[in-house]
Amino acid sequence: MLRIGIKRLNTYSKMLAIEKPTIWVTGLGTAQNGPFGYFLPYFLGPRWNCAAMTASIGPLKVKKVITIDTINLMGADSWTLLILDTDLKPIARSVTTQTDRIRSFTVPEGNHWVMIRYYASNNHLPVPEVRTDGKLIAPRGIFENEQLKYQAFLDGIRGNTSMFFRFLHLHSFSHIDTPVQQHRDQSKQQFLPLGSPETVFRFGRLPAGEALFVDVSEELYQRAKVYIVFYNTASFPVAWHTLEKNRNSLLPMPSKAFYLIRTVPRLGCKVTEETVDKSLNITVGKHAASLLPSNTHHPGIADFSKTIAESDRIKNGFRSK
Repeated sequence: MLRIGIKRLNTYSKMLAIEKPTIWVTGLGTAQNGPFGYFLPYFLGPRWNCAAMTASIGPLKVKKVITIDTINLMGADSWTLLILDTDLKPIARSVTTQTDRIRSFTVPEGNHWVMIRYYASNNHLPVPEVRTDGKLIAPRGIFENEQLKYQAFLDGIRGNTSMFFRFLHLHSFSHIDTPVQQHRDQSKQQFLPLGSPETVFRFGRLPAGEALFVDVSEELYQRAKVYIVFYNTASFPVAWHTLEKNRNSLLPMPSKAFYLIRTVPRLGCKVTEETVDKSLNITVGKHAASLLPSNTHHPGIADFSKTIAESDRIKNGFRSK
């Protein structure tokens, strides 16, 4: 009930902004500045996606059609675009497996949001042009150095503990391994983000002192990027990695943790549950080698001493493009 109440308050606070200028806002900007925005991912579950940048725009007054020009998203490894209703539930989506540049969505009359989730190795976050019923609402543009800012922010919240959030997520975490199907489904609903049908997820429990082996086939790497995040029981990220080796041995966590693996299709590719079942194998054990994937620095994916210093020199800005 507490999660539901906070989510409704967050939605209501967004609706109060209906007469304000409609502009793109990054997920980081929402987390730092938006009403309840910082807390919302925690109330919903361990939702911090440490590999993707996000942005949203809304609420948009729409009579019938939302049109989006995705030309400047095509440089991504992968991206997802969502249309959300007044309850922030997805009612339409577009993904990288589609090729049309102009995407048009027929929606019920009312207020809607547009959200993008963008995976890329560069530091900048492009956002597309948006029109409602033929009227230009927002030009395409770019948030510069957004990846650096986001990674510095994640490093600031890494491993935070809170009795409040531990209590809030106790139900979800305690039912991960339950034999009761209903409880497993409830736990899955809390763990997995909304609106990502093209992404295949795997998650589970990691006892304190035990390590994780993840074997990934070369075939899967050719079709998808594979990301892993470890969360503590308060739902804060502890470590995150981009997997690139066929055999990945990840260091044990000092306390009980939970992992979430995202298999995200590359541009123009498709990945199914069956593909991941055959191509990705997860093992938990006490004697994993003290090695990390060569592309990472424990316990994250970046050299954060350098990242934070560089982020401090970056201005918060958005430029049209």
